[in-house]
Amino acid sequence: MKKIVTYSALFVTFNCFAEDIEFYSEEQKQYTKTTDDNNSVFSRLKHMFSKDGEDELNENKIVEVSNSSTQIENNNLKEQLSEIQNTQSKETQKTDNEFNRVAYRIAGLDNDTSDEYQKYSAPITQKWQTLCDSSLMKVRPWAKQNIDEYLQQVKRVLYVFGGPDIAYPCQFFPYANEYILVGLEPLGNFEKIKRLVDNNKLNVFSIAANSYLTKGYFITSEMGVQLSKTHNGSNGGLGIILLQLARMNYDIISIESLGINENGELINNDNNVLSVVKIDFKKDHQSDEMSTVYYIRMDLSNSNVSRLKMLTNFAKQQHFVTFVKSASYALQDRNFTTLKNFILNNTEALLQDDTGIAFRILKQWNLQIFGQYTGATLPIFKNYTQYDMIEYFKNHQAIGINFKIGYGFNQNRPALMLAIPPENRKIIFEKHIKTNTKKISIKTQEVKKHNVNNLNILKMIKIK
Repeated sequence: MKKIVTYSALFVTFNCFAEDIEFYSEEQKQYTKTTDDNNSVFSRLKHMFSKDGEDELNENKIVEVSNSSTQIENNNLKEQLSEIQNTQSKETQKTDNEFNRVAYRIAGLDNDTSDEYQKYSAPITQKWQTLCDSSLMKVRPWAKQNIDEYLQQVKRVLYVFGGPDIAYPCQFFPYANEYILVGLEPLGNFEKIKRLVDNNKLNVFSIAANSYLTKGYFITSEMGVQLSKTHNGSNGGLGIILLQLARMNYDIISIESLGINENGELINNDNNVLSVVKIDFKKDHQSDEMSTVYYIRMDLSNSNVSRLKMLTNFAKQQHFVTFVKSASYALQDRNFTTLKNFILNNTEALLQDDTGIAFRILKQWNLQIFGQYTGATLPIFKNYTQYDMIEYFKNHQAIGINFKIGYGFNQNRPALMLAIPPENRKIIFEKHIKTNTKKISIKTQEVKKHNVNNLNILKMIKIK
């Protein structure tokens, strides 16, 4: 009976990431890149990420989606699916350590056949499968078709405002080996999480992961309570990251609590550094190649000067791409300009939904749009609708998206944008800073002109 339970759980784990070949074949025919704008963007991308610019861009390969390429792609997918199905016939060979034991138990993948554990694991399995079917399972083949060609040389991903979401960056950027996750949610301590698991207090993890498993993103106001040890929560986001890593069948090697100093260096944790949980894992159990998650809790607003310096110095130690989704439009608020300007001036590429950096700022970048955009999807954020972005989507060809993602998850109205900085990024960036400074000065004078001296009003002024 134990073996049956194990294989059943593993089937759900592997099946989530086995591409639906027939569906993908039809969707693939809809993906086109035929406009002149698109050609220039992809030429720029290919040149940027090729070794020393030596790789020549085969435009026919990128622009055309032919029957022959579709057949080749489907053959590759069939081989991958066959490998996955073969793996289902035997136990997965992962490292025998306490990190995997705890992670796979939290994920509902333990061999435990007790009624109590099955009652816990069954809903997680069902919700994870639903998330995979509607979103995660489709991200990888879509990304392979549309963005892998241009981003696979960059090995570090900066994912701000995402909290403990590791599944999406792993699917969008599988070639990366370092993922920097930043959010307001508590970090968590492995020893305390292990005690919760050992004492069978597993429901705190299913509660904390619920919004993510049903919507694909975390709700900060809920997570503060659900992850807080003072409210009998799951003691931080670490447990939720472990759940996802186990569900993706990754091999967790080590977990450390460290710090980042003002020079961006990893050191032992103390009161004067930025706290970070470092998780080393293998995507392929048989490989020696290691990947790492750096999970950081911090306030990303301008007022947190010293911590922002630690984060940015750490992030830019290597070339990185930036990923933003479901970010409460924070990067469009003037209280987050330090982080926004850092991204604009340093990232090699930016993949985001409409909650990231304002579209008007990225107009002079090389852009490729995906999906459909008709305005902010959640009523609470209706004032963040970007009308120039609506017009751009109307007048430019967008590549289709066949999965749910972001705040439009339940409405199935996904929109993404890949932005690559132009050669003259520095000039554009300086002009942007100058323009924003001027706008702030004008708006401040307008407030003073009307004899309004309330500092709180000045703080609420947004640059639009």
